[in-house]
Amino acid sequence: SQDMESRALVVASQEAVLSSELAARIENIAVKEMQRFKKGDLLIQFDCSLYEAQKDVVSANANGALIKLKSDEQMLQMRSIGKYELELSISEYEKAKSELRIAELNVERCQIKAPFDGIIASVNILPGSVINKNEKLGTLLDPNSLEVMFNLSANEFARVIDKDGKLLNLDITAYLKLSNKDIPFIGKIKRINPEIMNIGSGRKLFASINLGENKTLRPGDFVVLEIQEPSLENVTVLPSSAVTIDGKIFILEDENRLKELV
Repeated sequence: SQDMESRALVVASQEAVLSSELAARIENIAVKEMQRFKKGDLLIQFDCSLYEAQKDVVSANANGALIKLKSDEQMLQMRSIGKYELELSISEYEKAKSELRIAELNVERCQIKAPFDGIIASVNILPGSVINKNEKLGTLLDPNSLEVMFNLSANEFARVIDKDGKLLNLDITAYLKLSNKDIPFIGKIKRINPEIMNIGSGRKLFASINLGENKTLRPGDFVVLEIQEPSLENVTVLPSSAVTIDGKIFILEDENRLKELV
């Protein structure tokens, strides 16, 4: 067997873009770039004085609508009002409950919490900034779901696919080159980028990597990738001098007669 070598970039296969569901002022950013966090940890806190005040007003309206509904139920029993007036009170109370739920959701959105264990890859805002609804605030990465992205020339790509054009199940080793040692990570070639690069420049591929207990690798790291090619069978190694300029091979038979191999 033989190895094919390529330079590769470590990328995260799972990432999330942080964005706000509210227009509000940033009160606190609880994490810094490249800091680890756990699922459910607070990431960003907004100043929600306005939304909390709106919730208090809507809550008071809902309580008032409930009191009126109970009063109208008693009034109906005493036949002081008709069913139509009671149905209006029921409708007003249901409307007030829905408005209260919206106000409660807005207050809940004043905190952005981590959807999974990960790393803050980037933060695009500062405390005190006033942001708009749906504005991008940062990017989260899952450091345990990493891939390596690499390019192969057309000739190299032909060596990692079968006759039907499907990827071979090839093992890879990615080496993180540090000043004092190389750290290996094993994996397999998994997929081909569907987008073709410039004509004649080959293909972009992705390989999985198994981190194991070593958490050194980070998205953005460059590694040296070795691709273990399958062993060649029924192959004879010949010196270049044994082949003619037009690719023919001759053997010497008995009586020193040359014979061309077909």
